[in-house]
Amino acid sequence: MHTNSGTIQNIMAYFDGTPQLANDGIGGIIYQNTSQGILNNFTIYARGAMHAKRQASYGVALNSGTVRNGYVYGASLDASYPTTVVASYNVDNVLQNSAEYRKSVGGIVGYNDSTGLVSNVYSLANVKMATLPDPSVNTPLEYVDEVSVGNIVGFNVGTVQEAYSYGEEPYEAAALGYGPAVGKNLEGTKENRNTYYISDFAHSNTKLNKRVTKLQLYDMDFQNATLNGGEKNRGFDVSTYTALGYYPQVKMPSYMPGQPLNEMPQVDTNEAVDIKSIEVLEHTDNTALVELVLNNPGSGNVQFISVGDIGRTQIKSQVHEGKYTTVQIEISSPGVLSRVTMCAACASSITSAARLSQETIRMAIRKSRWISSGISPRCPNGLLT
Repeated sequence: MHTNSGTIQNIMAYFDGTPQLANDGIGGIIYQNTSQGILNNFTIYARGAMHAKRQASYGVALNSGTVRNGYVYGASLDASYPTTVVASYNVDNVLQNSAEYRKSVGGIVGYNDSTGLVSNVYSLANVKMATLPDPSVNTPLEYVDEVSVGNIVGFNVGTVQEAYSYGEEPYEAAALGYGPAVGKNLEGTKENRNTYYISDFAHSNTKLNKRVTKLQLYDMDFQNATLNGGEKNRGFDVSTYTALGYYPQVKMPSYMPGQPLNEMPQVDTNEAVDIKSIEVLEHTDNTALVELVLNNPGSGNVQFISVGDIGRTQIKSQVHEGKYTTVQIEISSPGVLSRVTMCAACASSITSAARLSQETIRMAIRKSRWISSGISPRCPNGLLT
C-alpha cells in the first residue's frame, strides 16, 4: 500500500525480495503511514532480501502514525548502497541537511516522523549498511548520513519505545556511536524509552538504545515489560513461547494462520552476571569499604547489593569498562559476622527480573581487621532488577 490513513491490523506479510539495485522508497506493507494511520498486530517474514539506498523498510518506509505489536524476521535488509548526498548551505555557509535526503532505512520503520510512534515491536532482521571510513579521521560529506540505518528504525524524529532487536552481524557504525536498533535520532529528539539491542558488539550511544544480553530474552518479565508494556496493551503471547525457548508471538484472531516458531539464540555461560573478585579497601570497627568486580556483559547499572543478614548496602560508586563493572559498597556493623553470603544484583534500566549467579564470601573478622579469604559459588540464585 502506498498511503495509509486508516487502521491495518492482523496481517502476516511475506516479502520475497527486490532486485539487487539501489532502490529508493520501498515499504513492505506501507510506504507512507500518515498521522491518522495505524499498523497494529503484524508479522513480517523476509523470505528474500530487500536492497535499498534510501527511505525503505520491510514494514513502513515513512511513518507519521502508529506502528505497534509486531515483529520482523528473515533475510537481512541490504542498505549498503551509498546515498547521494545533496548538500545545501545557508547564508552563514552552514551545512543544511534536509530530511528528504536522509538514508532512513530500518527493519520495521525507515523514517519515523515527529508524530510517529513505534512501540511494542522486535526485529530479528539485520540491516546492512555502507562501509564507513576510519572514525579517527574526518568523516567526508558523502558519509554524513549513512548511519541512519537501524534494525528497528533508521532515522527517528518521533517516539520509539518498548522495543528490541537481535542481530548476529556487526553494525558498522558502532565506533561512531550509532545504532543498531535505532540508527540515528534527530538532534534534540528525546531519548528512546525502553529500547534495547542484543549483540556481541557494544555501542556507545545509550540515548538510541541500551544493550542487554541474550539472557534477557529468556526472562518473561523483560519480554512482558517490553512487548506488552504500556497502558492496556497485551498484544503478545509471551509465556507460552518464551518458556520453551522461542520468541513471543503476536496474539492473532483464531481465523489467522499459525505463526512459525522462531528459536531464540543459545546463551553463552560467559554472559552470566557474576562476581569476579572482591577486595576490602579500608575498614574501621563499624564499617568497611569493599570493592567488587562483576562480570556484567550487559553493562547495566547495579541497583543493589545485599550482604547476608545485613541486607542492602550503600553503593558508593560504580564504573563500567567493557563487560566488567567495578562497584564500591559500604558495609556497616560487620562485627557480628564471621561468614557472610554476598548477593550482588546487577541491573540495567530494565525493571524485570533475571537470574544471577552469586558467590559465598568468607570473611574472617579478627578484632578490627577484615580479611577476605576466598570465594566459592555456593549461594542460590539472586535477582536482577
